[in-house]
Amino acid sequence: MTEAQHGGRERPPPGAVRREWPVEVLLAGALAVVLLPSSLATAPGTNGAWWPVTTAALVVAHLSVLLRRHPAGLALCSAAMAVLVAVPGLGPVSSETGSFGPFPAILLPSSLVFLVVLYSVAAHAPRPWPTVGLVLGLSGAVLTAVRLWFSPVWPAPGLGGFDPTTLVARSAVLGVLAALVLAAWALGRYRSVRVAYLAQLEDRAVRAEADRERHAARVAAEERTRIAREMHDVVAHALAVIVRQAEGGRLAGEREPAVALSTLDTVARTGREALDDTRSVLGRLRGDGADGEAQRGAEDVPVLVAGVEEAGLPVHLEIAGTPAGLSRTASLAVYRVVQESLTNVVKHAGTGARAEVRIAYARGGADVAVRDFGGAAEDVSSTGAAGHGLLGMRERVTLEGGNLATGPADDGQPGFVVRASIPSGADRRRRNEQEDDS
Repeated sequence: MTEAQHGGRERPPPGAVRREWPVEVLLAGALAVVLLPSSLATAPGTNGAWWPVTTAALVVAHLSVLLRRHPAGLALCSAAMAVLVAVPGLGPVSSETGSFGPFPAILLPSSLVFLVVLYSVAAHAPRPWPTVGLVLGLSGAVLTAVRLWFSPVWPAPGLGGFDPTTLVARSAVLGVLAALVLAAWALGRYRSVRVAYLAQLEDRAVRAEADRERHAARVAAEERTRIAREMHDVVAHALAVIVRQAEGGRLAGEREPAVALSTLDTVARTGREALDDTRSVLGRLRGDGADGEAQRGAEDVPVLVAGVEEAGLPVHLEIAGTPAGLSRTASLAVYRVVQESLTNVVKHAGTGARAEVRIAYARGGADVAVRDFGGAAEDVSSTGAAGHGLLGMRERVTLEGGNLATGPADDGQPGFVVRASIPSGADRRRRNEQEDDS
């Protein structure tokens, strides 16, 4: 989620600003209806030329409520309060009406709007304006207290001197005014912190949801990659064998019909195996409970080699040990490495080629070596035709924590060699079990 920051606080979107104005107008109107009439009724007093100034200050103070969330509102209201502090006393003493005076204009009811504006600035304005509002509020409290200290209507007798009673009374007045300012400011800051905290929680929730979506997308991409790799291994091998058998059967069919029939049987069996593997792979896409990988493993390598030999490629198979200790994915990796390597031999080694497959199983995993002899000895790692298959092999072996090396034979004879070292997967199983337990 992108946040536009301004002065350390989040800038509200334009739509939110537009929605604020009805609230500001209603609040300003309500305060004006409740406070302004009584204030204007007292303002005409006997202060002479100060009456228009007092009236203007009261109006400005109420108008500042419209901008209460912004520094401009704080500035207007503070200026209006300063004027009310400076205005001479209002309302003479009248025995007929029972009124008292003169008293400071800052005591008019409309002065309460400053607390509303201070709260709003503390809650909504960017830094450093909440601090500026607090300084202005406390300064105004001191000025107001001083103005009241020297007011003729001071309620306690003898407060013109500096006796203990005067000190206590004056301290109490200053304390009350400062407490009002601090209370309004603290409530505003509390709201600001709470809103920021809730926004942070919302942002964390959005980021967590985005992380979950990215994780789901990554898992889906990895699954698509695995499916593509499986489909390539299945289809490429089956088609290579089928094409090789079909070509041989076509040549032998005219002279030896029995060979042609045997070839067709091999083609049909290879096609059925490829179809079974394809169904197993695509079952994951349908979510029908099919096995998570194609149902092949290291124990199926002899059957694979026999099928390739029937396709016309002589293969010498040498196996040491048993694949009993391999995990399911490691066993599948052994099978796919041999399958892809023999497929490349069929496709790229040329006529007259032969292959050799050596697999050594041990407690720690399996070492696989597939080599072809004779033929064109084409470096399939550099060809576009087989590059995807070799990349798939390398990725599969790497995911199992193993190593894959491919390239021409290093003994001076023609041919191409694929060597793979595949761990048993026991460590991965233990890690998965520990993660599941935790």
